[in-house]
Amino acid sequence: MWDFPKFEGPMVLWENVEAVPGIKEVLGTLHLDYICCVASNAGESTKELMGEALNRVDLGEYFNHLFTSRE
Repeated sequence: MWDFPKFEGPMVLWENVEAVPGIKEVLGTLHLDYICCVASNAGESTKELMGEALNRVDLGEYFNHLFTSRE
């Protein structure tokens, strides 16, 4: 996901959320053979909020576990 420094707070609340080009195709292949996880230092987000942000760009289904520095 692209980080837009002009936005503050949890990414799920940002006006604009975008996935890196090509990532959906890569994750579509990887998640078939690997356990995919996200570990983030997003201290303002919980794993639930991170999951919602990933779902906004149709990527949430590819991850088995989410971790943030808040937890």
